This record gives sequence, C-alpha cells and structure tokens, in this order.
Amino acid sequence: MDFTSLDQLSAYLNTQAGQNTMTTSGLTIQQILEQEARRLLNFIQKRINEYYESYDPSDLYYKRTYGMFAMRVEDFIDTTVINGTCSIKIDFDKADIQAHSLWGDAGDAYTTVELINSGWKVRDDVWFANIDHFGHQTGAHFIENGIADFNADNPYNLKVDPIGFHNLDM
Repeated sequence: MDFTSLDQLSAYLNTQAGQNTMTTSGLTIQQILEQEARRLLNFIQKRINEYYESYDPSDLYYKRTYGMFAMRVEDFIDTTVINGTCSIKIDFDKADIQAHSLWGDAGDAYTTVELINSGWKVRDDVWFANIDHFGHQTGAHFIENGIADFNADNPYNLKVDPIGFHNLDM
C-alpha cells in the first residue's frame, strides 16, 4: 500500500488492518504497542517499588494500602493513532488510589498516586506538619523517572507524553 501523506498513513494505522500490519521486526504494530506499554509499566513499577522500599511507615501514623501496586495495562489496549502519534493507556485502579482527608468530608477525595509522585504538605500549622510522609512529602517522581528509564532504552523511538497528571515537568 502506498501513502502520499502522513494523514493517509495515520488513517490507515487507525484501522484494524493497520494495527495488524506486520513490521520488519515480525511483530504487528498492535503487538509492538502492547509490548512497549508493558515495558513502560515495568519501568514505572520498578520506581514505585523503590519508593515503597525507601522507608517503613510507623503504625502510629498510618498503614500502607499498597494501592500503587494496582497499576495495570488495560486488558483491551485502546490504541489511537492521530497524525502519526499512537496513544496507549496505562492506568491505576481508581478504587485503590483514592484517599480522603482525615479532616475533610467524602467530597475531598484525592489521588494518592499524584500526591506521592509530585509531593505535598499540609496547609495548616498542625501537630504533624513536620512529620515526613504524614504532614509533608517530597515528590517521589516515579512516573517521570520511569519514563526516563523507558526513554533510555526506546528501540522504536516512541514518545511518552503522560496526560492526566499535574505537576509533571517533562
């Protein structure tokens, strides 16, 4: 099949036939994207594991839920190709990463992944404000570091653009 523009190629790659096109590696485009999504997931998970191993929380303050182990590549990978850009969704199980403030109401839910990745501190001068991992935390940056690890070994030269997270300085 001959393409005379990037738009034609993009439109073809967005079809099932395009996703099933065999590449010179012997894999289809869909297989490559699934393989690379899993590799990216493994790099990010390695950085999450390092975060969990970096300290042991005191039972006095809180108990770990290990909710960040709930990251997964979707069973059905929704691949979108627009102007030559492929997108793969890697997500966390929302039920495992939602948390609520001890002093807020049920509407004050926040995403622990984003808080731990980017860092945070309590706004008020409360008794635990100076307790690391309880009143404040420096960002672990496991998402950015996992992406950097992936980019250091990126044989298909895929561009990773995390969307849906705030404060990622990529």
